[in-house]
Amino acid sequence: MAKKDIILGKDELIGNIAEQSGETKASVGKVIAAYPQVVVEALIANRPKNDGEISGVVPMPGFGTIATKHVAEQTRKNNLAGGGEYTIPEHDVPAMKFSKGFKAALNADILNQAAKAKQSDDAAAKKAKAV
Repeated sequence: MAKKDIILGKDELIGNIAEQSGETKASVGKVIAAYPQVVVEALIANRPKNDGEISGVVPMPGFGTIATKHVAEQTRKNNLAGGGEYTIPEHDVPAMKFSKGFKAALNADILNQAAKAKQSDDAAAKKAKAV
């Protein structure tokens, strides 16, 4: 997998949030540094117990929710090492669900372009009919 370019570094993120919120960079930096641990602790405290079950969620207003999903123990066949079997122990995997508003904001420019193109096509069709 190719390494992805970082489009917004930590310092830029902190600076942008500080600017938009009116807080200091130092206070925003502390919040961002503490946030992952707070989320992990909350998810561990509400860990799901049954296969496929999802934990309670940690909401991120305007962005989405973070949860964990429980995966039961699985036995798999190892085709590369002579066909023996191996076991993957039960574990939890992180799950992120993005909010409708976040998805809409990401696609707003695309949807606007599509709407403008449709209007343009409709106008051209009307003009062609009139001729």
